[in-house]
Amino acid sequence: MKSSQEDIELLETYIKGRLSPEEKADFEVRLSKESDLNSDCNDLKILMEGMRVSVLEKKLDMLKNLENNTTAIVPNETKNDLPPFLSSKKIWLAGIIILFLAIFGWWMVNIFTNRLPKENESLFASRIDSDFILHKTERSTGITDSLSVQQRIAYDLFTIEEFAEAIPLLDSLWRTHHDTLAYFYLGLSYRVQGEKEKSQGILLDTILLNNPRFKSSVEKINK
Repeated sequence: MKSSQEDIELLETYIKGRLSPEEKADFEVRLSKESDLNSDCNDLKILMEGMRVSVLEKKLDMLKNLENNTTAIVPNETKNDLPPFLSSKKIWLAGIIILFLAIFGWWMVNIFTNRLPKENESLFASRIDSDFILHKTERSTGITDSLSVQQRIAYDLFTIEEFAEAIPLLDSLWRTHHDTLAYFYLGLSYRVQGEKEKSQGILLDTILLNNPRFKSSVEKINK
């Protein structure tokens, strides 16, 4: 990040919504004028979201460890401290199973919520690697370090078909940096998400059609 330590701390306070209305308004004026500060703001948002996911993963690990450790509970140590119905291993195990099922149910709901429209599932069935992931060539030639944090995350989300999460990052890359690869991925993401008007507005744009890098891929999509 190019910002000073003071500005980074200010960015964190801004992202967490802890600035007063006056401070927030003044800071957003700076964001609109200072491109480096705005770029660092986007990167910090991504990093903080990654930290949130990491905390969730740690909680899941704790749950797994708790389940594994239930077999090590010694009845004599808890017999005098807890009521009989709480000292039973079966009760503890049942509670853990219920919690696990709740987490699994939440996960399944998210899968079906973010599932691709059925008519677009075939689009990525066998052609995504060969036709549509264009940044693989860049990585193989050692230009990976030229990608920003936001680019790497947005491109990777697109690659693993997490289109709902990729769309806002790709849109930001296009609007802020005129990243044509992000623009192409954005149009394709809208396509597989079933948002045809937005997709066509991008995939039929002369910016892509007149670019040799994207022309053949766009023509395959529009067939």
